[in-house]
Amino acid sequence: MLDDEYLPILQRYVAGAQSRAGGDGAYQTADDVAEVVMDVMNSAQPPVRIRTSDWANDLTQLKTGLDPDGRKLRDLVYDRFLG
Repeated sequence: MLDDEYLPILQRYVAGAQSRAGGDGAYQTADDVAEVVMDVMNSAQPPVRIRTSDWANDLTQLKTGLDPDGRKLRDLVYDRFLG
């Protein structure tokens, strides 16, 4: 990458990715994710969406904070288009 105004942003991104790879929960094993999937499958009321780590939850909080499991949106779609 050329030495321009985007280089510091790329460097911060790469450094963050490398630090997350060190084990703070951003990168998970297949077994970690499978455990979450199995919990959802065994749930009496499974969520429409789920995050598989605290890091993922923090990342998506602004976007989905008011409807973290997606049930409100599901119900709205059902009422508006299927009900």
